[in-house]
Amino acid sequence: MKKQTQKKSTLTTSRQWVVVTCLMVVLFLFAFAVYAADMSWTAGKQKADSSDVSVSGQTVCLPHKSTDGPQTEECAIGIKANNGDYYGVQNLDMSMTGMNASVKVHGTLTSAPESKYNIVGMIWVER
Repeated sequence: MKKQTQKKSTLTTSRQWVVVTCLMVVLFLFAFAVYAADMSWTAGKQKADSSDVSVSGQTVCLPHKSTDGPQTEECAIGIKANNGDYYGVQNLDMSMTGMNASVKVHGTLTSAPESKYNIVGMIWVER
């Protein structure tokens, strides 16, 4: 009987590096594609969740969603609209208005579901 020799399939060191490099490139491209898709989805969602608004009301400290337990004394400045709704504001120059002042703001309204304040949304005020 003849002895059968088995050929071991081994990769040389240089081929191993080529394989590892190719796998790293594929992994990088996959990660970049996931990142780009997430950015695109987030931008589309933010655009769909925003609208231009004009709100008339009074500058106030925003009420908390939860009034259970102790409350802090911080004042998050916002607007209580004439219809009773509260809005958070960004980019509002309080040195020009002051607290409890009548204001009319125009800007972009976005939802703020994570806010700890009882607001309809956040308005980025256009100057």
